[in-house]
Amino acid sequence: MKAKTTFLNLLLIASGVEVPFEFSHAERLLNMKNSGWALPENSKYLFENGKLVTKKQPRGGDSESDTPTSEN
Repeated sequence: MKAKTTFLNLLLIASGVEVPFEFSHAERLLNMKNSGWALPENSKYLFENGKLVTKKQPRGGDSESDTPTSEN
């Protein structure tokens, strides 16, 4: 039995085309300086400190909070 392979789309900035890559390869591409690849705006991942991390989903099923936040 094979292990499940995770793919995610990366955006080629120059042309705006999204291309699927295996998770570890996508991470390597994003680590390269001036590679021309980025995560699309609608990605469920973030690239932080050289690693891909999953965005946390808000609790309660609502994507926006009714409580205003202070940004001082």
